Amino acid sequence: MEGLTYEKTNHCNHTQNRYRQSGRAEVLLCFSKFYPLCQRVRRYPNPSHLSGKTQQCHTVSAADVEEILNHVDGVIFSGGPDIHPGLFGEELMDCCGALAPERDALEIPLMQKAIEMNKPVLGVCRGFQVLNVATGGTLYQDINTQLKSSVKIEHRRFSVEDRDREVHKVNVIRDTPLHTFSEGLLQIGVNTLHHQAIKKLGEPLRSMAVADDGIIEAVYHPDKKF
Repeated sequence: MEGLTYEKTNHCNHTQNRYRQSGRAEVLLCFSKFYPLCQRVRRYPNPSHLSGKTQQCHTVSAADVEEILNHVDGVIFSGGPDIHPGLFGEELMDCCGALAPERDALEIPLMQKAIEMNKPVLGVCRGFQVLNVATGGTLYQDINTQLKSSVKIEHRRFSVEDRDREVHKVNVIRDTPLHTFSEGLLQIGVNTLHHQAIKKLGEPLRSMAVADDGIIEAVYHPDKKF
């Protein structure tokens, strides 16, 4: 990666890969299906670029979280397995999917601290739900099992072909950041791949886009500059 200085240091009983870079924004990227991998980079990379340059954190203290965030300008929380329902006060149901307790243990406090420190965050798929749980919201453990709606939308894609095309519309709420970014569009075609979804919105999050079945598909924090 051009412009990056790479070093390994022993920290908190695990090996930490640290990247230092001057004059560029650094972003912390959290991803992986089975355990959290955190990578500080200056852009959102293809994961294939990260071979040999990742940090594995199976447990994390408040001090570790703050130290990580002190070295980055923002955090991208990517997709992955389901969030454990215990984190939003519910019993685990059979309809809940695969879990990743290691990622939960890292990403929830990381999100909370990033918000506290006014770090820009972007939540994609699971990361979007991490944002909601981290701010006190709850989730449908499975949309098809729990959502009561007269409108039927399949939010989870099973066909490979379906993953590369528009599958349903979302209604953009006026006077929100998404409304501004989309240059005034009130409806956008999207491709979704999730079976958990926001049930009760965290505070003080506000919705930016809602599907016709009532599922919230985009949110923002009204008190933050990002």
